This record gives sequence, C-alpha cells and structure tokens, in this order.
Amino acid sequence: MFAFIFGAYEAPELLGTRFPRMLSVLALESFLNADLHLRAEAMAISITMVLIILAVAGAGYVALARWHVRTLVR
Repeated sequence: MFAFIFGAYEAPELLGTRFPRMLSVLALESFLNADLHLRAEAMAISITMVLIILAVAGAGYVALARWHVRTLVR
C-alpha cells in the first residue's frame, strides 16, 4: 500500500500542486522531457524512490518479526 501511494502520480498531476512537488510527478516530467540530462535525473529520482520503499518495507518486516518473536516467547 505504501509503495502504491508513494509512487502514485495521477492525483498530484491532476490536482496540479506545484509546491511541494511529489517525487513521482517530478520523475515523470523529467523522464518525458526532451533534454537527456533530465532523463538521467529522472532515473536517479526513481532509484531513490525504490530505495526509500525498500527501507520502509525492511523496517516493517523487522518490526513485525520482532513482534512475532515476542508473542511466541510469552
């Protein structure tokens, strides 16, 4: 659920919020731009988003595993 909401670009794009810009909208606009330097920036933004999602998922997994171990010990 977090990854879907974090990566969603439809609602912010349609609402037209200019500041603060969501990373997904910034990445999409940079990727669709004709300037190839901006395309590299879009790739970097996308990789950063993936790393954030993986960090949150990993933290959730660790927290759930610790909680599960605590409930088994009791």
